[in-house]
Amino acid sequence: ALPLLPMLAALREPLPAAPPGGAVPGPWQHRVGDLLLLVPRVLDGLTLPGRPRAVDAWLTVEGGATALATAAACWALLRPPRPDRAAATRFTALVFLGCFAAVALLPAEAWYYYLDTTLAPGAVLIGVAWHALWRRRLARWLLGGVVVARTAVLLWWILSAAASGFVPANLDLLRLGGPRAASPDARARLPSVATKREVARILAGELAIPLDRLWRDVHGSGFSDVDTDNGFFLRRAAAEARALPDRGMSALVSYRGDFPDDWLAGMGPPRLAGPLVVRGYRAAIGAREARVTGCGPGAIPLPEPAPPAPLAYGAGELTRPTWPCAEPSVAVPVAAAAPATVLRVFARADGAARVLGIDSEPPGAPLASGAPGTGPGVELPPDPAQVVTRLAVDGPARLDLVELHGVR
Repeated sequence: ALPLLPMLAALREPLPAAPPGGAVPGPWQHRVGDLLLLVPRVLDGLTLPGRPRAVDAWLTVEGGATALATAAACWALLRPPRPDRAAATRFTALVFLGCFAAVALLPAEAWYYYLDTTLAPGAVLIGVAWHALWRRRLARWLLGGVVVARTAVLLWWILSAAASGFVPANLDLLRLGGPRAASPDARARLPSVATKREVARILAGELAIPLDRLWRDVHGSGFSDVDTDNGFFLRRAAAEARALPDRGMSALVSYRGDFPDDWLAGMGPPRLAGPLVVRGYRAAIGAREARVTGCGPGAIPLPEPAPPAPLAYGAGELTRPTWPCAEPSVAVPVAAAAPATVLRVFARADGAARVLGIDSEPPGAPLASGAPGTGPGVELPPDPAQVVTRLAVDGPARLDLVELHGVR
């Protein structure tokens, strides 16, 4: 019954209102089709495009899994194969159909895991149907083939995720009904537990960054992807390395291939953690001296995120700083870089904010990066005084200035 809890909580959330001149697809739109194609949609949504042809072929077969379980439930309800267990069989069928109907009729967003309530009764009903046909050799061979094929696909998926260090996910394909996927081939990257542990070990152990500086002096979209567990792994690694002296290092956590090699040539050696690369460096940007302007008279310190409390999960959202106004500017002083080093700075916002622009004083050269989650950037002139970032803030958000030390 646990999967029913988020369904009940979802009933309290108001449905989105249609924007002027447009329409928001209702939560029931496309839901029947998504339910019937549940298994291939989930496998598609949790794997990268370009799967082996054998896996894609099996996804076509899996398209009949929901229909088969529903047919077995209807057959068991109307014609239970064993009269001495008719009541138990009908009860199981009613449980399956009731849980299935609850998700189908839910007047809010529905997700694939809401149907976890149907897994056990569905398996029982398919087993009952197969047992009634067990003397037929074709049924036995068919069941054996399905078990072998599903096991092979599951092993392939587990080994692929373990080898890559992350699980790809397209949430639009994991939702039942509602808007269609805007980018069907796009995938978010969910780092594995092994990747999170290794990143935490590198940051706290090899680079000796203490706990109170991790959320201020570690940057990059890779760190945002790792920091999704209320600081559990980071706190544990920091506790194990608490005897190490603070060497004043900062760190960049990015995905392999996010930035050109010459942009990173002046940073520390790369330390690999699954798909992520951790590089230590001496920061040239004075984050502690950053000031927010445009929110009234004078300048105020930059809102900083506090280390998350490991037991304060709330509704699962991250705790981010609040801002004093809707369109602030953040000025950060810049120290002189090492000789022959070119500083490049990218501004990215986590949360309810957008980066409107970034520049330096004196003006630098604007940059763009194709790395996911990376905002606009600037290549700093030889003797920069400060970097200025303009934001549009709609709620709690964290400004992340990604600092790259490289060459031309």
